[in-house]
Amino acid sequence: MILSATSLIITLVTSSIIALIAMILVKLINYNKITSSKFLMMISLVFMIRLMFPFEFFFTRSLPSYRVLPALSMALEQNFYTVGNAHFRFFELICFFWLIGSLYFGYKFIFRLRKVSTLKKLADAKRDHSYPQTQIVFVNKPISPCVVGLFNPTIILPNVPLTESEIELILKHEFLHISSFDLFIKYLYELIAVIYWWNPIVHLFRSHLDLIIELKVDDQVIENLSTERRIEYLQALINLGKFIDTSQKDAHGLVTSFSGTSQSYLLLRSRNILHTTKKKPKILSMVFVGLFCFVLSSSVIFEPYYVSEEIERTTMSITKDNSYLVRMDDGQYELYNEEKLVYIVPEKMRREEFPELPIRE
Repeated sequence: MILSATSLIITLVTSSIIALIAMILVKLINYNKITSSKFLMMISLVFMIRLMFPFEFFFTRSLPSYRVLPALSMALEQNFYTVGNAHFRFFELICFFWLIGSLYFGYKFIFRLRKVSTLKKLADAKRDHSYPQTQIVFVNKPISPCVVGLFNPTIILPNVPLTESEIELILKHEFLHISSFDLFIKYLYELIAVIYWWNPIVHLFRSHLDLIIELKVDDQVIENLSTERRIEYLQALINLGKFIDTSQKDAHGLVTSFSGTSQSYLLLRSRNILHTTKKKPKILSMVFVGLFCFVLSSSVIFEPYYVSEEIERTTMSITKDNSYLVRMDDGQYELYNEEKLVYIVPEKMRREEFPELPIRE
Protein backbone atom coordinates (compact mmCIF):
# COMPACT_ATOMS: atom_id res chain seq x y z
CA MET A 1 0.00 0.00 0.00
CA ILE A 2 1.28 3.43 -0.98
CA LEU A 3 0.04 6.73 0.46
CA SER A 4 0.43 9.79 -1.74
CA ALA A 5 -1.23 13.14 -2.31
CA THR A 6 -2.94 11.84 -5.44
CA SER A 7 -4.22 8.70 -3.68
CA LEU A 8 -5.69 10.96 -0.99
CA ILE A 9 -7.38 13.16 -3.63
CA ILE A 10 -8.89 10.15 -5.40
CA THR A 11 -10.05 8.77 -2.04
CA LEU A 12 -11.82 12.02 -1.23
CA VAL A 13 -13.55 12.10 -4.62
CA THR A 14 -14.68 8.46 -4.66
CA SER A 15 -15.70 8.38 -0.99
CA SER A 16 -17.71 11.56 -1.44
CA ILE A 17 -19.58 9.95 -4.35
CA ILE A 18 -20.33 6.90 -2.17
CA ALA A 19 -21.59 9.12 0.68
CA LEU A 20 -23.80 11.19 -1.63
CA ILE A 21 -25.35 8.00 -3.07
CA ALA A 22 -26.11 6.79 0.48
CA MET A 23 -27.62 10.16 1.44
CA ILE A 24 -29.91 10.07 -1.61
CA LEU A 25 -30.94 6.44 -1.14
CA VAL A 26 -31.82 6.87 2.54
CA LYS A 27 -34.42 9.48 1.57
CA LEU A 28 -35.91 6.99 -0.92
CA ILE A 29 -35.94 3.99 1.41
CA ASN A 30 -39.74 4.01 1.70
CA TYR A 31 -40.36 4.47 -2.03
CA ASN A 32 -38.74 1.35 -3.47
CA LYS A 33 -38.36 -2.31 -2.59
CA ILE A 34 -34.65 -2.59 -3.35
CA THR A 35 -33.09 -0.15 -0.89
CA SER A 36 -32.90 -1.45 2.66
CA SER A 37 -31.33 -0.21 5.89
CA LYS A 38 -28.80 -3.06 5.84
CA PHE A 39 -27.78 -2.17 2.30
CA LEU A 40 -27.35 1.48 3.34
CA MET A 41 -25.31 0.36 6.34
CA MET A 42 -23.02 -1.57 4.00
CA ILE A 43 -22.51 1.51 1.80
CA SER A 44 -21.78 3.59 4.91
CA LEU A 45 -19.12 1.12 6.05
CA VAL A 46 -17.50 1.24 2.61
CA PHE A 47 -17.42 5.04 2.87
CA MET A 48 -15.74 4.83 6.28
CA ILE A 49 -13.24 2.13 5.30
CA ARG A 50 -12.29 4.03 2.15
CA LEU A 51 -11.45 7.11 4.23
CA MET A 52 -9.48 4.97 6.68
CA PHE A 53 -7.35 3.51 3.89
CA PRO A 54 -6.57 6.25 1.32
CA PHE A 55 -3.87 4.12 -0.31
CA GLU A 56 -2.86 2.72 -3.66
CA PHE A 57 -3.29 -1.06 -3.61
CA PHE A 58 -1.73 -3.86 -5.64
CA PHE A 59 -4.71 -3.78 -8.04
CA THR A 60 -4.68 0.01 -8.47
CA ARG A 61 -3.87 1.23 -11.98
CA SER A 62 -2.31 4.63 -12.64
CA LEU A 63 -3.52 6.95 -15.39
CA PRO A 64 -1.62 10.10 -16.39
CA SER A 65 -2.99 13.58 -15.79
CA TYR A 66 -1.43 16.04 -18.23
CA ARG A 67 -2.76 19.36 -16.94
CA VAL A 68 -4.66 19.51 -13.63
CA LEU A 69 -2.47 17.39 -11.36
CA PRO A 70 0.89 18.65 -12.73
CA ALA A 71 -0.28 22.23 -12.16
CA LEU A 72 -1.54 21.36 -8.66
CA SER A 73 1.69 19.54 -7.82
CA MET A 74 3.80 22.49 -8.96
CA ALA A 75 1.66 24.86 -6.86
CA LEU A 76 2.14 22.73 -3.75
CA GLU A 77 5.90 22.67 -4.28
CA GLN A 78 6.13 26.45 -4.44
CA ASN A 79 7.88 28.18 -1.54
CA PHE A 80 5.71 30.61 0.42
CA TYR A 81 8.24 31.57 3.10
CA THR A 82 12.01 31.42 3.48
CA VAL A 83 14.05 31.81 6.66
CA GLY A 84 17.79 31.60 6.06
CA ASN A 85 18.38 28.31 4.30
CA ALA A 86 15.00 26.90 5.35
CA HIS A 87 12.29 26.91 2.69
CA PHE A 88 8.64 26.31 3.54
CA ARG A 89 6.40 25.02 0.78
CA PHE A 90 2.65 25.37 0.48
CA PHE A 91 2.47 21.59 1.03
CA GLU A 92 3.99 21.98 4.51
CA LEU A 93 1.61 24.87 5.24
CA ILE A 94 -1.42 22.72 4.39
CA CYS A 95 -0.11 19.83 6.52
CA PHE A 96 0.45 22.24 9.41
CA PHE A 97 -3.12 23.57 9.35
CA TRP A 98 -4.44 20.01 8.91
CA LEU A 99 -2.59 18.95 12.08
CA ILE A 100 -3.74 21.99 14.05
CA GLY A 101 -7.35 21.38 13.02
CA SER A 102 -7.15 17.69 13.95
CA LEU A 103 -5.76 18.57 17.38
CA TYR A 104 -8.58 21.07 17.93
CA PHE A 105 -11.33 18.65 16.91
CA GLY A 106 -9.60 15.89 18.85
CA TYR A 107 -9.86 18.11 21.95
CA LYS A 108 -13.57 18.63 21.26
CA PHE A 109 -13.98 14.86 20.90
CA ILE A 110 -12.39 14.30 24.32
CA PHE A 111 -14.59 17.04 25.79
CA ARG A 112 -17.69 15.24 24.50
CA LEU A 113 -16.39 11.99 25.98
CA ARG A 114 -16.40 13.73 29.36
CA LYS A 115 -20.01 14.74 28.73
CA VAL A 116 -20.86 11.09 28.14
CA SER A 117 -19.22 10.09 31.42
CA THR A 118 -21.30 12.66 33.30
CA LEU A 119 -24.40 11.19 31.68
CA LYS A 120 -23.88 8.02 33.72
CA LYS A 121 -23.52 10.01 36.91
CA LEU A 122 -27.02 11.42 36.40
CA ALA A 123 -28.51 7.93 36.72
CA ASP A 124 -30.88 7.17 39.61
CA ALA A 125 -30.38 4.19 41.88
CA LYS A 126 -33.27 2.41 40.22
CA ARG A 127 -32.03 -0.57 38.23
CA ASP A 128 -33.55 -3.53 36.42
CA HIS A 129 -31.77 -6.66 37.70
CA SER A 130 -33.25 -8.96 35.07
CA TYR A 131 -30.39 -7.96 32.75
CA PRO A 132 -27.22 -8.65 34.75
CA GLN A 133 -24.89 -8.02 31.80
CA THR A 134 -26.17 -4.51 31.17
CA GLN A 135 -27.06 -1.76 33.60
CA ILE A 136 -30.42 -0.14 33.02
CA VAL A 137 -31.10 3.14 34.76
CA PHE A 138 -33.81 5.78 34.73
CA VAL A 139 -32.92 9.47 34.87
CA ASN A 140 -35.06 12.49 35.63
CA LYS A 141 -33.85 14.23 32.50
CA PRO A 142 -35.63 14.85 29.16
CA ILE A 143 -33.28 12.74 27.05
CA SER A 144 -33.87 10.03 24.47
CA PRO A 145 -33.37 6.41 25.52
CA CYS A 146 -29.77 5.60 24.65
CA VAL A 147 -26.82 3.29 25.13
CA VAL A 148 -23.74 4.79 26.77
CA GLY A 149 -20.32 3.15 27.11
CA LEU A 150 -18.36 0.96 24.73
CA PHE A 151 -17.21 -1.88 26.99
CA ASN A 152 -19.64 -1.59 29.89
CA PRO A 153 -22.79 -0.41 28.15
CA THR A 154 -25.51 1.27 30.12
CA ILE A 155 -29.05 1.73 28.85
CA ILE A 156 -30.43 5.05 30.05
CA LEU A 157 -34.18 5.64 29.98
CA PRO A 158 -35.99 8.86 30.86
CA ASN A 159 -38.61 8.88 33.61
CA VAL A 160 -41.60 9.50 31.35
CA PRO A 161 -45.03 7.83 31.17
CA LEU A 162 -44.56 4.59 29.21
CA THR A 163 -46.39 1.27 29.29
CA GLU A 164 -44.58 -1.96 30.14
CA SER A 165 -45.05 -3.09 26.54
CA GLU A 166 -43.48 0.13 25.20
CA ILE A 167 -40.55 -0.19 27.59
CA GLU A 168 -40.03 -3.75 26.37
CA LEU A 169 -39.83 -2.60 22.73
CA ILE A 170 -37.49 0.27 23.61
CA LEU A 171 -35.18 -2.07 25.54
CA LYS A 172 -35.17 -4.50 22.60
CA HIS A 173 -34.13 -1.60 20.38
CA GLU A 174 -31.27 -0.60 22.69
CA PHE A 175 -30.07 -4.18 23.21
CA LEU A 176 -29.87 -4.57 19.42
CA HIS A 177 -27.63 -1.50 19.33
CA ILE A 178 -25.33 -3.25 21.80
CA SER A 179 -25.27 -6.61 19.99
CA SER A 180 -24.66 -4.87 16.63
CA PHE A 181 -21.69 -2.87 18.00
CA ASP A 182 -23.28 0.31 16.74
CA LEU A 183 -21.46 2.43 19.32
CA PHE A 184 -18.12 1.17 18.01
CA ILE A 185 -19.15 2.29 14.51
CA LYS A 186 -20.21 5.72 15.79
CA TYR A 187 -16.98 6.21 17.76
CA LEU A 188 -14.92 5.15 14.75
CA TYR A 189 -16.76 7.65 12.60
CA GLU A 190 -16.07 10.42 15.12
CA LEU A 191 -12.35 9.63 14.89
CA ILE A 192 -12.58 9.79 11.10
CA ALA A 193 -14.29 13.19 11.45
CA VAL A 194 -11.39 14.37 13.65
CA ILE A 195 -8.91 13.48 10.90
CA TYR A 196 -11.02 14.81 8.00
CA TRP A 197 -12.34 17.83 9.91
CA TRP A 198 -12.05 20.03 6.80
CA ASN A 199 -14.21 17.75 4.62
CA PRO A 200 -17.85 19.01 4.56
CA ILE A 201 -19.11 15.64 3.28
CA VAL A 202 -17.84 13.93 6.45
CA HIS A 203 -19.75 16.36 8.68
CA LEU A 204 -22.84 16.24 6.47
CA PHE A 205 -22.92 12.45 6.49
CA ARG A 206 -22.76 12.17 10.32
CA SER A 207 -26.48 12.73 10.82
CA HIS A 208 -27.28 10.40 7.92
CA LEU A 209 -25.18 7.67 9.53
CA ASP A 210 -27.13 8.10 12.79
CA LEU A 211 -30.37 7.79 10.82
CA ILE A 212 -29.19 4.70 8.91
CA ILE A 213 -28.18 2.99 12.17
CA GLU A 214 -31.59 3.75 13.71
CA LEU A 215 -33.39 2.51 10.59
CA LYS A 216 -31.38 -0.71 10.69
CA VAL A 217 -32.30 -1.36 14.32
CA ASP A 218 -35.94 -0.42 13.67
CA ASP A 219 -36.09 -3.06 10.95
CA GLN A 220 -34.58 -5.64 13.31
CA VAL A 221 -37.12 -4.82 16.03
CA ILE A 222 -40.20 -4.97 13.80
CA GLU A 223 -39.03 -7.91 11.68
CA ASN A 224 -41.47 -10.42 13.22
CA LEU A 225 -43.96 -8.02 14.77
CA SER A 226 -47.63 -7.85 13.88
CA THR A 227 -49.12 -4.66 12.50
CA GLU A 228 -50.61 -3.85 15.92
CA ARG A 229 -47.23 -4.21 17.63
CA ARG A 230 -45.57 -2.08 14.94
CA ILE A 231 -48.08 0.66 15.63
CA GLU A 232 -47.37 0.31 19.35
CA TYR A 233 -43.62 0.61 18.66
CA LEU A 234 -44.26 3.68 16.52
CA GLN A 235 -46.46 5.16 19.25
CA ALA A 236 -43.60 4.75 21.75
CA LEU A 237 -41.30 6.58 19.33
CA ILE A 238 -43.79 9.45 18.95
CA ASN A 239 -44.60 9.65 22.67
CA LEU A 240 -40.93 9.91 23.61
CA GLY A 241 -40.46 12.64 21.02
CA LYS A 242 -42.92 14.78 22.99
CA PHE A 243 -40.90 14.60 26.20
CA ILE A 244 -37.25 14.69 25.16
CA ASP A 245 -35.15 17.78 24.61
CA THR A 246 -33.62 17.42 21.12
CA SER A 247 -31.52 20.57 21.60
CA GLN A 248 -29.05 18.77 23.88
CA LYS A 249 -26.31 17.53 21.55
CA ASP A 250 -23.24 17.54 23.77
CA ALA A 251 -22.78 13.79 23.37
CA HIS A 252 -23.83 13.81 19.71
CA GLY A 253 -22.28 10.88 17.88
CA LEU A 254 -21.08 9.11 21.04
CA VAL A 255 -24.36 7.50 22.14
CA THR A 256 -27.21 5.74 20.37
CA SER A 257 -30.48 7.62 20.38
CA PHE A 258 -33.92 5.98 20.21
CA SER A 259 -35.83 9.13 19.25
CA GLY A 260 -33.35 11.99 19.50
CA THR A 261 -33.35 12.89 15.82
CA SER A 262 -34.99 15.69 13.85
CA GLN A 263 -38.70 15.71 13.07
CA SER A 264 -38.06 14.95 9.40
CA TYR A 265 -35.98 11.92 10.36
CA LEU A 266 -38.65 10.75 12.83
CA LEU A 267 -41.22 10.98 10.01
CA LEU A 268 -38.98 8.92 7.74
CA ARG A 269 -38.50 6.31 10.49
CA SER A 270 -42.25 6.22 11.09
CA ARG A 271 -42.94 5.48 7.44
CA ASN A 272 -40.24 2.85 7.46
CA ILE A 273 -41.78 1.11 10.47
CA LEU A 274 -45.16 0.87 8.71
CA HIS A 275 -43.65 -0.10 5.36
CA THR A 276 -44.37 -3.84 5.10
CA THR A 277 -43.37 -4.66 1.49
CA LYS A 278 -39.61 -4.48 1.85
CA LYS A 279 -37.23 -7.03 0.40
CA LYS A 280 -34.67 -8.64 2.67
CA PRO A 281 -31.23 -8.36 1.06
CA LYS A 282 -29.05 -11.44 1.10
CA ILE A 283 -25.87 -11.17 3.14
CA LEU A 284 -23.68 -12.50 0.33
CA SER A 285 -25.10 -10.01 -2.16
CA MET A 286 -24.48 -7.13 0.26
CA VAL A 287 -20.91 -8.25 0.90
CA PHE A 288 -20.34 -8.52 -2.84
CA VAL A 289 -21.71 -5.01 -3.41
CA GLY A 290 -19.54 -3.66 -0.61
CA LEU A 291 -16.38 -5.28 -1.96
CA PHE A 292 -17.24 -4.18 -5.48
CA CYS A 293 -17.68 -0.54 -4.37
CA PHE A 294 -14.41 -0.59 -2.44
CA VAL A 295 -12.40 -2.18 -5.26
CA LEU A 296 -13.99 0.08 -7.87
CA SER A 297 -13.22 3.20 -5.83
CA SER A 298 -9.60 2.05 -5.39
CA SER A 299 -8.95 0.63 -8.86
CA VAL A 300 -7.83 3.79 -10.65
CA ILE A 301 -5.61 6.66 -9.61
CA PHE A 302 -4.51 9.68 -11.62
CA GLU A 303 -0.86 10.69 -11.39
CA PRO A 304 0.69 13.94 -12.63
CA TYR A 305 2.49 13.38 -15.92
CA TYR A 306 6.11 14.46 -16.07
CA VAL A 307 8.83 14.06 -18.67
CA SER A 308 12.11 12.94 -17.14
CA GLU A 309 15.22 15.11 -17.57
CA GLU A 310 16.97 12.37 -19.54
CA ILE A 311 14.11 12.18 -22.02
CA GLU A 312 14.06 15.96 -22.32
CA ARG A 313 17.78 15.96 -23.15
CA THR A 314 17.53 13.21 -25.76
CA THR A 315 14.28 14.23 -27.44
CA MET A 316 12.94 17.29 -29.18
CA SER A 317 9.56 18.88 -29.63
CA ILE A 318 8.58 19.43 -33.27
CA THR A 319 5.76 21.91 -33.78
CA LYS A 320 4.81 24.39 -36.47
CA ASP A 321 6.10 27.17 -34.21
CA ASN A 322 9.68 25.90 -33.83
CA SER A 323 10.19 23.77 -36.96
CA TYR A 324 9.82 23.98 -40.73
CA LEU A 325 10.65 22.06 -43.91
CA VAL A 326 12.84 23.11 -46.86
CA ARG A 327 12.02 21.51 -50.22
CA MET A 328 15.02 19.87 -51.97
CA ASP A 329 15.52 19.32 -55.70
CA ASP A 330 15.04 15.53 -55.41
CA GLY A 331 11.56 15.91 -53.87
CA GLN A 332 12.66 15.31 -50.30
CA TYR A 333 12.66 17.83 -47.43
CA GLU A 334 15.16 19.10 -44.91
CA LEU A 335 13.65 19.28 -41.42
CA TYR A 336 14.84 22.23 -39.34
CA ASN A 337 14.18 22.47 -35.59
CA GLU A 338 15.23 25.63 -33.77
CA GLU A 339 17.11 26.66 -36.96
CA LYS A 340 19.13 23.42 -36.88
CA LEU A 341 19.03 20.74 -39.58
CA VAL A 342 17.99 17.53 -37.91
CA TYR A 343 16.65 15.17 -40.57
CA ILE A 344 15.95 14.49 -44.28
CA VAL A 345 12.24 13.74 -44.67
CA PRO A 346 10.81 11.80 -47.67
CA GLU A 347 7.53 12.99 -49.18
CA LYS A 348 5.54 10.07 -47.73
CA MET A 349 6.79 10.76 -44.18
CA ARG A 350 6.01 14.47 -44.58
CA ARG A 351 2.41 13.74 -45.51
CA GLU A 352 1.93 11.21 -42.67
CA GLU A 353 3.89 12.75 -39.78
CA PHE A 354 4.46 16.45 -40.52
CA PRO A 355 1.50 17.64 -42.55
CA GLU A 356 1.17 20.90 -40.58
CA LEU A 357 4.80 22.02 -40.80
CA PRO A 358 5.35 25.06 -43.05
CA ILE A 359 7.37 24.46 -46.24
CA ARG A 360 10.01 26.87 -47.42
CA GLU A 361 11.56 26.82 -50.85
